[in-house]
Amino acid sequence: MGEWVESLLDKKMGFVEGENQFGATVNWIVNGKLIKGNATQHTLIKLGDKLKSEDLNELIELSLLTKDEEWFVALMDRLKQQKEGEMAE
Repeated sequence: MGEWVESLLDKKMGFVEGENQFGATVNWIVNGKLIKGNATQHTLIKLGDKLKSEDLNELIELSLLTKDEEWFVALMDRLKQQKEGEMAE
């Protein structure tokens, strides 16, 4: 749960809210809004550490628009870790 994914069907990004035997409930980011939907596992690519700083900045913006403080803090922590990793290279 909470893993970032991309749809193989239409390339939209989102995060998994829950999973069951049929697939996953995903919160898709579409035109700057969160839209809940379902997807089968074979139509999803797990993004893992593939999110770039630009992606994280856009998600941070969205977390502010949705007033999701917990998500904002998690994204900021991830961005900070990513930037520290880039500086160490």
